[in-house]
Amino acid sequence: MKKYLASILAIICCFSSIYAQTPQGMNYQAVARDAQGQPIVNTSINVSFSILDGSPTGSAVYKENHGVQTNGFGLFTLIIGQGSPVQGDFSNINWSSSNKYLKVEINSSLQSTMQLMSAPYAFFAEKTNIQAGAGISVNGNTISNTGDVSNTNEIQQLQLNGSTLSLTNGGNAVTLPAYSAGNGIAISGNTIINTGDLDNSITNEIQQLQLSGTNLTLSNGGGSVTLPAAPVYSAGSGIGINGTTISNTGDMSNTNEIQQLQLSGTNLTLSNGGGSVVLPSSPTYTAGSGIAINGTTINNTGDVSNTNELQNLSIAGNTLSLSGGNSITLPSGGSSQWTTAGNDIYYNSGKVLIGSTTPFHPYAGSMLQVISDAYEAELHLYGINGGSNYNSIAMREFPTQTGWALTHKATGGINHQLMFEYLDGVTNAQNYNTFKITSTGMSGFGMDYTDVPPSRVSVKGGDVNILDIGSGVIMKSPNGNCWRMTVSNAGQPVFTSITCP
Repeated sequence: MKKYLASILAIICCFSSIYAQTPQGMNYQAVARDAQGQPIVNTSINVSFSILDGSPTGSAVYKENHGVQTNGFGLFTLIIGQGSPVQGDFSNINWSSSNKYLKVEINSSLQSTMQLMSAPYAFFAEKTNIQAGAGISVNGNTISNTGDVSNTNEIQQLQLNGSTLSLTNGGNAVTLPAYSAGNGIAISGNTIINTGDLDNSITNEIQQLQLSGTNLTLSNGGGSVTLPAAPVYSAGSGIGINGTTISNTGDMSNTNEIQQLQLSGTNLTLSNGGGSVVLPSSPTYTAGSGIAINGTTINNTGDVSNTNELQNLSIAGNTLSLSGGNSITLPSGGSSQWTTAGNDIYYNSGKVLIGSTTPFHPYAGSMLQVISDAYEAELHLYGINGGSNYNSIAMREFPTQTGWALTHKATGGINHQLMFEYLDGVTNAQNYNTFKITSTGMSGFGMDYTDVPPSRVSVKGGDVNILDIGSGVIMKSPNGNCWRMTVSNAGQPVFTSITCP
C-alpha cells in the first residue's frame, strides 16, 4: 500500500464581525507526497477531514470526504466543511465546548492530527450574536430598553387585614363596612347563612288539610270544598270491605299473571310484557330406515313394539339366561367333549380345530389348528392391562423343563419387540441368550429383555463366528459397489469386489 504525505502549506480560516454571517468552512491547502517525499502530481486522491473533540484521540464530532486532483506540483486546495458529510453536521459543531483537533487522511492513510487554534473560534463568536427582542434595541455595543422605563406604574397587589383593604407599592388603604345579621340571617366569620325560608317565597308555605263531615278545608287561606256523598260499595270476588277500607283478598302479586305464548314464523312471543325471542332455524331432517316425515311430524314406520327387542344369551355353570327374559337350568351330563373344573374348561382327547371340521395336519401332536379360507390366518394374543404387555407362546418338552418362548413385548402401546427367550423351567426367568427384533427393524443376539438393539444387527456377550472360509461380511460402498470383507492368513482384512446380492 502506498504511503502518502501531505505537506500543509496553509490553513486559512475566515473571520466575521459579530453581526455578519460566518462562512461555514475553513480553507485547506497541502502538497501530496509519496513515501519517498516526492510530490504526487496530476493524480486523483481521496481526502478525509475529521474534527475531534477534546484530544488527538477524541471522538469525531464531524467527518467529511473530498475527491480532488493534484496539480503539476502535487498541490491541492479544499474547504473544510464543504465536503461530503460522513458523520455529524459542520454547522452544529460546538466550538466553545472544548479544544478541537483536525485529523487528515489521504486515501484512508492517516497524515496528521493537530489542534485548531484561534481562527476557528470565529464560529463561537457567531453563537454570541445578540439579536434585539421585544422592547430592546441594539446599537453597536449598546443595548437599550425601548419599552416601559417608568418605575411609578409598577404592578401592585391587594391585601386584606381584618376590615382593612390595602394596595402595595405605596398604594393607600380603606376600611370595609361591617355587616350585622338581620331577621332570618346568621353570620359566622365571613359566612352569611339564611336561617329562614330558603326559597324567599311567601306563596308556597306549608298548609294542612282538615275534614269535617263532607267539608274539606286547606289552612293558611287555602279555602274549602264540600265533598260529594260517598257511593255504597259491595265486595266482589277477591275484595273485602271493612267500614271505609277496601281490601284485596285475592292475588296480591302482579308478577305472576297468566301469560300466553304466541308463535309467528320463528318469532316466539310471551304476552303481558314477557318479551320475545327468535327461534333458530329448524334443521332439515331426512327420513332413514323405519322413519317417515310428514311436515313437522316424524313417524316410526318400523318396529313400534317394545316387547320383541333383541336379547342376549349367557351361561353361568349350567344356568342359561336370556337378557330381559327368564333363565333355565340345563341338565347335567350330555355328550360334550369339554370338561369344566371351576373356572377352567379343558379337552385332552383329540385336536381342537378353528375354522374347519377336518384337521389340516394329521400329526397327532398338532393339537390346535387354525384354518382360514382367506389368504392368511392369525392367532391373536392380547394383553389389556394398559401397562407393559408380554404375550408369549411357550415351547417345552415337559411343563417343568427348560424351553423357549416366542414373546411380543410392548410398553404403553409403544416399543414393540419380538423375542425368542430361553426359559429356565423353574422361575420361567428370561435368560440373556435371547434374540429380539424391534418394530424399527433393529435386531439383537444375547440381549436381556430390557435391552434395545442399537443397530440392524447387534451382539451382546459373545462373538460373531463365520465358519466357512471365504465367507465374510458384505458391505456396499457409496458408489453402489458391493464388497466382501474376509481375513487373510496374516489376520489382515481383505476386501473383494463382488456382485451385489
